Amino acid sequence: MRYDAITIDTNIFADNGYRLESGLLSQLSQFKDGQVKFVLSEIVYRELCRHLLAAASDFRKRLISTVKKARHSGLLQTLDVETLINICTTSATPDDVISIRLAAFSMVTGMEIIGTDGISLKALLDRYFSVSPPLSPPVKRRRNFRTP
Repeated sequence: MRYDAITIDTNIFADNGYRLESGLLSQLSQFKDGQVKFVLSEIVYRELCRHLLAAASDFRKRLISTVKKARHSGLLQTLDVETLINICTTSATPDDVISIRLAAFSMVTGMEIIGTDGISLKALLDRYFSVSPPLSPPVKRRRNFRTP
């Protein structure tokens, strides 16, 4: 079988530490000008955005907290703490940083987002859970719940 596109799920981004600029994720750049396109579903793209934004927001919050703790432990002077907090609060917002990172990732990889406009929820779920190439049959797992 011949395929003209490749896609990945959110877990691949997570397993690679959301490092869009290095490692295995950066190797997706090989598809930019080739015959095989790199595509993401809108769902995966939105999940990726949400995870990246949550991480960036958390890092920013922890950075400010760490700077304040460094002052309390005597590692930093009050003026230095104020300067560092000012840098943290006036630098790019997590939203801006994530937008920039994703735009760069898209440009480097040639990533295309496959939208869900015009697709019914039922059709989307049917396609998602269908067992067709290149997907393999689902792994049988013990279920503690009933499905309709």
